[in-house]
Amino acid sequence: MAHHDLGALGVLAAFSTQWSFSASNKSDPTLASSACIYSEITPQLREDVSAAVRYAPIAVFLLVLVSGLLATILAPVAEPRRRPSAEVVRNEGHTQQHIVQRPILPGVGDCLLHLQFVFFLGALTLRYPGFYQPLTSLFHWSALFSPTGPFGQERRYDRVNDGIYELNGTLTRSYGLELMSQITGGPMTMDVWRNMVAIAAIITAVVAVLRLLHRFLSQHVPSLNYSSPADKGPDGVVSDSAIAHETWNVLLVVLSYFLTPIVAISAYQLDNVILPTYHLALASMLIVLVVVSVTWMWRIAPSNQLGILLLDSSKQYRRVRSDGSDSDSDSDAEPGWLAERRDMFAVIFFGLAFVRGVAVGGLQFLPLAQVVVLGVTELALLISTAVLRPLRRRVLSVFTWSGVARLVVVALTVLFLPELDASISTRSRGAIAILVIHAAVLVFGCALPAIIRLISLVCSCPALANQPEVGSQPCNFPFQVHSNRQSRCRYTG
Repeated sequence: MAHHDLGALGVLAAFSTQWSFSASNKSDPTLASSACIYSEITPQLREDVSAAVRYAPIAVFLLVLVSGLLATILAPVAEPRRRPSAEVVRNEGHTQQHIVQRPILPGVGDCLLHLQFVFFLGALTLRYPGFYQPLTSLFHWSALFSPTGPFGQERRYDRVNDGIYELNGTLTRSYGLELMSQITGGPMTMDVWRNMVAIAAIITAVVAVLRLLHRFLSQHVPSLNYSSPADKGPDGVVSDSAIAHETWNVLLVVLSYFLTPIVAISAYQLDNVILPTYHLALASMLIVLVVVSVTWMWRIAPSNQLGILLLDSSKQYRRVRSDGSDSDSDSDAEPGWLAERRDMFAVIFFGLAFVRGVAVGGLQFLPLAQVVVLGVTELALLISTAVLRPLRRRVLSVFTWSGVARLVVVALTVLFLPELDASISTRSRGAIAILVIHAAVLVFGCALPAIIRLISLVCSCPALANQPEVGSQPCNFPFQVHSNRQSRCRYTG
C-alpha cells in the first residue's frame, strides 16, 4: 500500500486523488485489464472557520433587522426634511389628508434575499470544489432549508465520517439540493419539503399574531392611528375589507421574503418522480397557491404598495404654507408615473423571484439551464432597475450594486459546469472569488449601511427633540416633524 503525506491542510482544503491499477491473467498474460478511479476528498471544516461562517451572517442579519426596526419606528423623527415619496391627497370639505408611505424594515429584504442567493447558488447541480458547499450550507437558515425539524429525525444523513464529508452520489451527479441536504446532515427529500412547509406556516402564524397585536394596541393607543373608520361596520365589528387587508399584509411579508425558497424546494420535489403521487400533488398545489396569492395581492394592492418591503421607500412629509396651500412643486411631490413604475417593478421583482425558484429547484437535472436562467433573471432585474428607476434618485444604490455582484457571481459559476471539466485548482480559485464577493456584499451592502443607519438615528433623535412646535400644538412622538417660520408640516400617515 502506498502512502503520501499531504502536509498541513489549508483553511479551505480540497484535493483530489486518482488510483490506477491493472490485473493480468496468469494463464494468458495478454488478457490484461486496467482501471482508473478518481475521487475528490473534502476534510471537515475547522471549527473556527465553521463558527465564523455560521454566525457572522446571522450577526449581520440581526444588525440589519434591528436597524430596520428602529428606522421604521423612528422614521418621522430621523428624516424630517425629506420630500414626500408617495402620497394621495383627498379633499374632504376644507380638509386635505395626506397618506405618506413610510419605510418598512429598510435593508432587511436586500440582506435576506442575498443570504438566500448564497445558499441556493451552492445548491445547483454543478461540480463545486469540496469546500464550497459545506460553507454555503451554513446559510440554510435563511432559505427555510432546515436540517432539523419535526419531520425526518430518524432518517438523517451522517454528514461526516472520520473527518471527511461523506456524500453519496458525487460521482453519479446527484442533484445539488440532495447533496446540500447530505452536507447539512438533513433528512430525505420529502422530509426537507415538509420541514419547509412547517417553518413557513410558523412564520405566517407569527406575522399574523403580530398584525393582530398591532391592531389591538391601535384600538387603545390613538396615536398609532392604525385603522380607519372604513375598516369597521356600524356595529364596530371589523369588516371584510379589514380582514382582506390583514391577509394581504401577512402574505406580503411571507412572499416578499420567502417566495424563492418556497418555490425552489417545492419545485425540487417535482424532479423526483419516484416520490409518492400525493406528495407531488401537494408540492404542486403549494406552487399554484403561491401564484394565486401573488396574483390576488397584485390585483387588490394599493398603488406602490406591493414592493414596499423591497424598495425601502422613505417616509416623508408635505409642507403646507401658513395660508393652507401646498408648497410642493411638481418636482417635490412624487409624480404618478413614478408610482406606476414602482408598481410595475414590484410585479417584475416577484415574477423574477418565482422564476429563480423554479430554476433552482425545478431544473436540477439541467445544470447549464440553471446557470443560464439565473443569469437572465439577474440581468433582467438590472435592466428593469435602470429603465423603470423605482428608487428615483438612487439608481446607484445598494440594491443595484448587489444585483451587479449577483450577476458576476452567476457568471463565475460557469467554471463549475460539468461540461467544462475544469481542474480542481481552477474551480477552487473561482469558488474563493465568489466567496469574497459574497463577503463584500454582506459587509459593505448590508452591515455598513445598517451601522450608518443606526448612527444617523442616534444623532438625529436628540436634535429633533428640541424642534419647535408645529402650528399651535406640539407634535407627539413619533410624529414629530420639522417646522420653520414660513411653513409647517402636516402628517396624517
